[in-house]
Amino acid sequence: MYASLTQHVSFHVDKPKIELLYQTDFTKEMRLTARQGQSLAAHSSPLPITVYVVSGHIHFRTDVQQYELKAGDMVSLEAEVVHELLARAESVVRLTMHKITKQ
Repeated sequence: MYASLTQHVSFHVDKPKIELLYQTDFTKEMRLTARQGQSLAAHSSPLPITVYVVSGHIHFRTDVQQYELKAGDMVSLEAEVVHELLARAESVVRLTMHKITKQ
């Protein structure tokens, strides 16, 4: 499986863009691109996620934590944790959804 987070990057004019790069039996890999000021409203994921900032700067918030994430920073959340995102600068973000089951 091959994908690039830095090649063929594009942005929506009015909202963040989320693209599926690939998925396997155990992970779903996506690229989120956002221009400065664009945001994702509070939402949750049915699966655990990892958010990794490839380039740029985002403000990432949950009900209990706030993070200023820059290139190279990452945060992981359990499933169903409500979170939101605001791009402080033009940003490229890797979003990984982990397809796991608790035993």
